[in-house]
Amino acid sequence: MRHAQRTVSQKNPPRQRTRSSLPKRVPAVVALLAFLAAQFELHALLLPEDPPAPARIFACMYETPVPHAYPGMPPVYTGVAVSKDGGATWTSVGWSTNRSNDLAVADGEASLLYLAVDQGLLRSQDGGLTWKLVAGESRFGAALAVETTGDTVFLGTSTGFHISTDGGETWATHCKGLRPLDGRYVSDIMRCGTSILIATADGVYQSENHGMSWIHLGLRGKRIHTFAKDPAGTGRMLALGEDSGLWYSDDSGATWKDLDSPEFGGPVQAAMFHPDSAGVIFVGTHDRGILKSSDGGRSWKNVSAGLTILDITVLAHHPLRSNILYAGTRNGAYISDDGGRLWRQFTLRTGSISQLTVLP
Repeated sequence: MRHAQRTVSQKNPPRQRTRSSLPKRVPAVVALLAFLAAQFELHALLLPEDPPAPARIFACMYETPVPHAYPGMPPVYTGVAVSKDGGATWTSVGWSTNRSNDLAVADGEASLLYLAVDQGLLRSQDGGLTWKLVAGESRFGAALAVETTGDTVFLGTSTGFHISTDGGETWATHCKGLRPLDGRYVSDIMRCGTSILIATADGVYQSENHGMSWIHLGLRGKRIHTFAKDPAGTGRMLALGEDSGLWYSDDSGATWKDLDSPEFGGPVQAAMFHPDSAGVIFVGTHDRGILKSSDGGRSWKNVSAGLTILDITVLAHHPLRSNILYAGTRNGAYISDDGGRLWRQFTLRTGSISQLTVLP
């Protein structure tokens, strides 16, 4: 059966409503809708931005506490532990022996890892589930520092500076310009633009040719333990002495200023620039907790509220939220959600934490 098509008779077209025939209440309705829209936009502006995903945190341990077996105690971790939820829970990533010195993450997925330990350099290609020794202690000495970019790996050991361009399969040693013994004890590596800086037992050295040769940059005879660099890329950095001393540079290490203070009460073991606030520096001390300077190191204030362990070994910050700070100690790790005013301990039982690597 065919269906009749519905048509509109042209003799009696639908009546067109004119502007004059609109109800008089329409302007009031329009005004109300405009008011509600403005309120919605204001509410959207007042709402906080969606928080970033919880940070992934890798914690390297150098010493392990004696485990306690009574109920309710969290497990003791050794070697390397990782948290994928900002520190709420932790798991082992496979390397369960202590004496871990440094960790480098070579890719955004944190699947390719390099771990410097007293026994040499280890590589993992599966996020830490399995490890392979790629630079043994018998040839290179204890691995103290590692830095990586792609397949290129820079390794600092107790015997010098070493480079691999194939992910650790083969190595070349480059110590030209480094003073024998003290200058070849490389405890930290820092890239500054096209330059590489290393911390040694003979101060700071710099290479402008990818580590092929070195010049002495300053602090001759000082046993430098580690560096801290301004994440804003300003050229500001700190050098920390192994036994004592804290030095500041605002020209990528060309000149240094002594910032050591009696308020530290001993060696500064960790340091960090605030990622967003110029002139704000945090330092971790041996037995006085964490101190903060808001004027580039001229004066210091203790900001250790909530810490139960005052022997600070590592400081770090969240890569996306600058108010979230982390501190490693001789026995466990802490987090601050308010820029360092108050600290609380992670449910992570470890010994001495040697490195905290925080990824978004």
